[in-house]
Amino acid sequence: MSVRDENRHLDVKREINFRMSALIDRYWTHYGLKKRSASRERSVLDGIRSELGSSFVREIDGIAVGRWYENLTAVRDLSPGTAARHFNVMHNMMEKASTIWSRETGIDRNPADQVEVRRPDDQRDRYLSDDELWRLKRALDGKMFR
Repeated sequence: MSVRDENRHLDVKREINFRMSALIDRYWTHYGLKKRSASRERSVLDGIRSELGSSFVREIDGIAVGRWYENLTAVRDLSPGTAARHFNVMHNMMEKASTIWSRETGIDRNPADQVEVRRPDDQRDRYLSDDELWRLKRALDGKMFR
């Protein structure tokens, strides 16, 4: 038997079986626990664990993340702003899985990047008051003379 034949088993790519629940635990230990909003982060991670915890990380794609995100508003009846905050936690966790822990998790791209999040439009219309308009006009007039 040649050396090439003896070491053929080394060429076979090992399939990585890293569960989402293990990723959630690792993320919680390294990042979530240290946040000021750790209790809120914990509840978000528990929600992710209840829906996706038994899956392998390599099985989670953009469709799975999108389905999870849609369930936040449709099934769990969260407001769009709260759902966006939950999605931010998922995106951050999957970013760590695809960069820092990619060797353990088996993914090299963040599947949450494929999901379009509808962020609520929380901007308000702002108008200048009469006093602010007057001061702005005086300031601009003063600049014109220079």
